[in-house]
Amino acid sequence: MENKLWVNNSDLFTVVAAEPIAPTIHFKGSDNIEILRLEPDGDIYIHGNLVENDKQITDGLRKFLSSHRCL
Repeated sequence: MENKLWVNNSDLFTVVAAEPIAPTIHFKGSDNIEILRLEPDGDIYIHGNLVENDKQITDGLRKFLSSHRCL
């Protein structure tokens, strides 16, 4: 991505910006151990294992919330 920026109508600067990188979102328990991870490509991991069904996601979220005394 390239943008041009005019300053005082006389100086020209070229700004090259990298494409944004989607972050990985981590949900960690109160002991700072990762419970749930959401990857930019849509993959979901529970305790480092790729999730295969919706029940695993629900169980992982419950464990995360329970570890923070939200349930």
